[in-house]
Amino acid sequence: MRGDGRDRGDAIQQGSHIEAGAARQDRYRAFGVKRGDFVFGGIGPIRSGAGLRSVPGAEKPVLDPLHLVDGRPRAKDCEIGIDLCAVRVDNDGAPSLTLKRKRKTDGTIALAARGRPCNERQRRQRSRHVMEIPLLIARLIADPTGYTASLDAATAALEAQGMRVAMARMDDVNSPVLQISLPDGDREALSRVLDAHFRPSDLLISDDEIRMPHLFISDMDSTMIGQECIDELADFAGLKEQIADITERAMQGELDFESALRERVMLLRELSEGAITECLSTRIEPMPGAKTLVATLRAKGCRTVLVTGGFHQFADPVAEQLGFERVVGNRLEVSHGALTGGLVGPITDSSVKKAVLLEETAQLGDGAVSLATGDGANDIPMLEAATYGIAYRAKPKARAAANGWIDRGDLTAILHLLRIDEQEWIHC
Repeated sequence: MRGDGRDRGDAIQQGSHIEAGAARQDRYRAFGVKRGDFVFGGIGPIRSGAGLRSVPGAEKPVLDPLHLVDGRPRAKDCEIGIDLCAVRVDNDGAPSLTLKRKRKTDGTIALAARGRPCNERQRRQRSRHVMEIPLLIARLIADPTGYTASLDAATAALEAQGMRVAMARMDDVNSPVLQISLPDGDREALSRVLDAHFRPSDLLISDDEIRMPHLFISDMDSTMIGQECIDELADFAGLKEQIADITERAMQGELDFESALRERVMLLRELSEGAITECLSTRIEPMPGAKTLVATLRAKGCRTVLVTGGFHQFADPVAEQLGFERVVGNRLEVSHGALTGGLVGPITDSSVKKAVLLEETAQLGDGAVSLATGDGANDIPMLEAATYGIAYRAKPKARAAANGWIDRGDLTAILHLLRIDEQEWIHC
């Protein structure tokens, strides 16, 4: 659009308005932008009823992938940004425009006509006329009293690394979630910056619109329950300190999982089977928020699977208590009322956890969204394979592999990060 008024159409000369709010299916949905939100980098609060008329003076070019800019040089022309979350482009043949970006990546992108989606990520059909715009979304929960200062510092740190914050806002007055959106950038760099300035926090980062998962798959020990079952069982044999040390090293990724598991189980040989029952009733407790998380996700139609490197003798009753629909784990061998020091069947290790996630996701069909939670090195492949891998109070290696973490709240923080209103939570 030119700013000297020479190309004004009849509709604009007559004072017609471009109506607000028509492009709701636009990629801006991922940002959660709505009228009144502040968008960093060019346009202030979005208001309805905006009309386009001649622009008497030159404006500063808006070179922002969130706005479409006609960058073709002409004498006495100016450039203005059009936020398509705020306006409807009501014409049949919307032309492609050159999209100028600070990172010197050129491409074309089409305006939407009659409320059709614009800037939408082209996953199925791509052509030389439409480019895919990268996107990073971070949702976090931290100390709300420090949001302003932390956001200012994080924004400056990100800009120093070439990543510009496009928008930041609270979900609503009743939500603790701060959403930060960037047009592009590196996920790992973003997580490091946010961790440095908002710690402790609960966080989820995605390169696409965050959606409700169809599958929830979780580790058990120190994730869905507050204990490591084998360590508690070892206490009945007077070996807790010795076995707990092996468990910790395995969770840190310092030991091979299978060999560490077999070594610990062998130390429990001849322990009475009754110790399992007593351990379950006196030592094992659900992690805070676990029941509400599972029940709420199931109410939303999400399939739930508990997959553990621990034992069915613990996992089966825990799964029943929490509401999981399927259990995958190891099984302690019992003979004549006592543990033999062996295991029955194949080992459930990190590769099996990932395989179960992929199997369940495939059964749900194309486009299924998966959510995984875990805390140790044995969970890393599963966390990496999930759409949303969230490390819960995790060891450093597992935390680094995930695209989110819970360090501050309980497991219901995941429901906040998924934007499930508290009124919809199922409290058990």
